[in-house]
Amino acid sequence: MAIGSSALTAAGVLGLQVSSPLSGAKLSSASVQVAPYVDMTLWPLRNLSQIATDSQLRSLTLAFIVSNKGTCSPSWGNYYPVGQNNGSFLSNISGFQSMGGNPIISFGGEANQEMALVCPSAQALEQQYQYVVDHYHVYSLDFDIEGTALNDQASIQMRNEALAMLQRDEAAMGHNITISYTLPVMPWGLLSNSLYLLNNAAASGVNVSVVNVMAMDYGLPNPQNQMGNWAVQAAQATEAQLAKIWPQKSSSELWSMVGLTPMIGQNDLSGEIFTPQDASQVYNFAVSQGLGRLSYWSAERDFECSGGADVNSNTCSGVVQSPYEFASLFMGATTTTQPPSTTTTQPPSTTTTVAQESNATLSVTVSRNSTWWGGYSDYVTLTNNSSSKVQGWKVSFSLDGANVADLWDGVVSEPNQGSYQVTPASWNQVIEPGGSVKFGFVVKSDSKVAPNIGPVVLN
Repeated sequence: MAIGSSALTAAGVLGLQVSSPLSGAKLSSASVQVAPYVDMTLWPLRNLSQIATDSQLRSLTLAFIVSNKGTCSPSWGNYYPVGQNNGSFLSNISGFQSMGGNPIISFGGEANQEMALVCPSAQALEQQYQYVVDHYHVYSLDFDIEGTALNDQASIQMRNEALAMLQRDEAAMGHNITISYTLPVMPWGLLSNSLYLLNNAAASGVNVSVVNVMAMDYGLPNPQNQMGNWAVQAAQATEAQLAKIWPQKSSSELWSMVGLTPMIGQNDLSGEIFTPQDASQVYNFAVSQGLGRLSYWSAERDFECSGGADVNSNTCSGVVQSPYEFASLFMGATTTTQPPSTTTTQPPSTTTTVAQESNATLSVTVSRNSTWWGGYSDYVTLTNNSSSKVQGWKVSFSLDGANVADLWDGVVSEPNQGSYQVTPASWNQVIEPGGSVKFGFVVKSDSKVAPNIGPVVLN
């Protein structure tokens, strides 16, 4: 998620005053935790207590703490070092807490440097997390990991080690540190880099409370009237993926780990518009499944733009709405705005088998999940047709004039250009008799026509 671009330098806000919370204000609760993001560096700086009073939101996710100018020390958006600025951030957060508010501090985001990329060790990184926790007395932490940080396995390992230490150290002092990971997603689920991060978190002993997926900016064709559907599909796929990482958890426990964060209104990509009707759909789904969190980007955008303009803005949604309508809908209200007068009929979603292969033990089926200009996504299902366990497998295939942009639930290599080999991830090496495993991938090409997968070889 992008951080607001209108923040001023720290030197320009020395002496900033934040008004005190409204006395006697009380916040409403919702059946699912609703915790939209607040861009803490968007100018003018927002009064959290005022947001809570106007919206009735009980929880707010405060974005983003990052490295302070490339050092192993925390700052808000690379502008405001934690602990400085005349205590304005501290008074803002504590004022929200005093009226019953639950702040969640979010680290990372799309811009600036994520702290695990610059700190020298897990111990040093834990000290900085500890400093933030102690300074604000906030024990709910979120980690929005995307871009470079999501593909840097060394920083993933360091961060998870630091978080495991932080949870142990704070537990010894009677504090329960809750950790959420906020990650990019597609309608078919988390991609391989996010799955690596979560498997590493589980292996490192991090108690992850919520996996919050960013249901936005997909870049898929024909997004009109699909954003609510895609958000639901993303949550369903994520829950199935979490079951493989935490197989000891029950279905209800897994659903309580799933969070959904759309970008309300106009998304960054043209045509992707998350409407109040989408919000109602997502809320109903969240309640029916027992999701752990609903969020959105962002509370500052939960307003109609001047004159009803359909623009992508930091301070309005670009759709017709009442103030804080998305907050109200996520807390269970009924839609008050009307859907657009014109609708676009979408073609039915179909899954097509594009390749099959088998040997004496295994059969493989490649199913086309989605196709667009210059690319597609496929799922590959391997089925054990024998009476014995299969320990390990390998699938090879080729692509002509295209490349694998991402792959999940497997490990991919490219021994020769355009020729790929996929071997198991750590959690799907064994295929029981009569059982099956899956992996999926996205193919991209410069062509406007989606290229076809070449011969599939089952080793």
